[in-house]
Amino acid sequence: MKTQSESGWPDADSWAGLSEISVSESMSDNMLPLRPQPVIRVKKTRPRAILPRYIHPGDSGFDLFFGADRSVTIFAGKHQRLPTGLVFELPAGHEVQIRSKSGRAAKEGLFVLNSPGTVDEGYRGEICVILANFGSVAVQNEPGDKIAQGVLVPVVRAEIEEVAEIAPSTSRGTGGMGSTGIR
Repeated sequence: MKTQSESGWPDADSWAGLSEISVSESMSDNMLPLRPQPVIRVKKTRPRAILPRYIHPGDSGFDLFFGADRSVTIFAGKHQRLPTGLVFELPAGHEVQIRSKSGRAAKEGLFVLNSPGTVDEGYRGEICVILANFGSVAVQNEPGDKIAQGVLVPVVRAEIEEVAEIAPSTSRGTGGMGSTGIR
């Protein structure tokens, strides 16, 4: 007979017989419950829009695609706002961070200019990505191209409190902006 502690895990006396527990029994009796998977509700606002998608199992970021109906060139040293053709409804207490695609950054010099960009929970406009070309040649973006990745992140809101004094100095003090050197 299997016994459990108050936490739901088997008591020490039960570990000897644990291998005899079936998979379905161990899943229902001996595992902590998983949190429900958050859902991002997405509305297409342009005919060429592509729903975001995770490419590989375990990816933290989902790909965002260029949703316009014509190509756009971003010249070297310039930036451009590219529409996805999507509107998000995010789960309560979350944001989406918009980040660069590493392959496009390494091969073409394209970066999300305000990286990470923030899509707030209450925003209901079209998701656009500001891409900057830090490369040396112009880059053509075609409808359907991967332009960025989004990562759903829980948000912690702080209470902002004005004070007359801040706690005494730390070992870091006011050092910033490269104060620790390069090496």
